Amino acid sequence: MISKEYMKMKYSSPSIFENKFIGKTAIIIGTGMSTKRLVQYKQKIQDRFDVVIGLNLSTIDFEKQITHHLLIEKNPIAVYTDMKKNPDKHRKDLPRILNFKGLHRFPKDLNIIKATRTDFGGKPNIKKYNNNGFEGFLNGPPNKRGFSVGTVTLQAIHLACIMGCDKIYLIGVDLIFSDKYDHYYKDRKYRDGVQGQNKSPIVKVKNNGAIMETTEYFRDSAEYLDKVIDTMCRPKGIEVYSFSEGLLYSPIRLDIDKFFAGDSK
Repeated sequence: MISKEYMKMKYSSPSIFENKFIGKTAIIIGTGMSTKRLVQYKQKIQDRFDVVIGLNLSTIDFEKQITHHLLIEKNPIAVYTDMKKNPDKHRKDLPRILNFKGLHRFPKDLNIIKATRTDFGGKPNIKKYNNNGFEGFLNGPPNKRGFSVGTVTLQAIHLACIMGCDKIYLIGVDLIFSDKYDHYYKDRKYRDGVQGQNKSPIVKVKNNGAIMETTEYFRDSAEYLDKVIDTMCRPKGIEVYSFSEGLLYSPIRLDIDKFFAGDSK
């Protein structure tokens, strides 16, 4: 239950980031298996990117490198549990963009930005947090089970666009299971059924000619994310690249080793 103390506290809105990084580059660090390949380059991340948006538990390895921490789930148990167990390893200056329904679970001394989600009445502007009489990060349409598709990746892309970035790179946005673990760290909450309200059936999909497993929700989210990139980002001159190895097809795929060697965009 949200305490009266939290109800009285005032927080900034993500709209404060609007156009702060016009023409700059951003990387979105997800927690899919491909993020393993970024760990060896983490000391070079801020040399190549102006904005580093870390999603969920990417802080395990990239707490020092990320410039913005995005947690849009209403109840990100693993993240706030880790913060309470290891308070000294979490930066107090780092902007933590939290869903307003869950921010009361976090330590009060963090740099909290209060966020929400919306569908903008079907008329989103990928470069605006406030638009068409609505406020929030873009929420995808519901799938047949009623879950809004897109994952936190959708809100992260929206954030980078709000900031004014015109090149967005993705890693760890695989949306597919290519290992015995579900994330690049040792975790199997999806395939072992520990998913809370977002429980989604495991399904088979084709990926580069191979049959692999994912969740129904991830499959549906990948389809919508591709649509957002093609119809909302590119028409506004925003290009999306990916080091991930999974279900997204619209981003331009790059080899991470060549990138950090200076041999690709």
